Amino acid sequence: MASDGMNGSPSVRVIIQQCLSAELQVQPPSDGVEAQSVEVSEYLYGISRGIVIYVCFLKGSTLELVQKVVKSILNIKLSESVDKPGNVSILDLPGDVLIVPQDQVHCTSANKTVKHGTYGNRQVLSIQTNGPYTHIFDF
Repeated sequence: MASDGMNGSPSVRVIIQQCLSAELQVQPPSDGVEAQSVEVSEYLYGISRGIVIYVCFLKGSTLELVQKVVKSILNIKLSESVDKPGNVSILDLPGDVLIVPQDQVHCTSANKTVKHGTYGNRQVLSIQTNGPYTHIFDF
């Protein structure tokens, strides 16, 4: 995808990784306090499925650009489907989204579960994937 940033440099960098399951521990345990975690939990044939999105907002990011990034991510056809030939978007699957970390990106209108980490906080990510399905996009 073309860069929309100033002087042709990207304003948002996104890495998308397809997963069978993923769990993000946003506050690792310390001093006897239990860890809090969020997880992608939509099931298809008994396994969790979705995409993990790593996002970095760079200088020049705007709300309009974030909206374009969200629309592109939700509609890009990267996922395999057992019901349809070829690749499909995450919107075509019974899958969900895990964002690491996230900042004001939200997906309630697509009826998908969106979970996210936090900036500036130590995080532990566990992910199961069935292949090298990782894609990098600059906007």
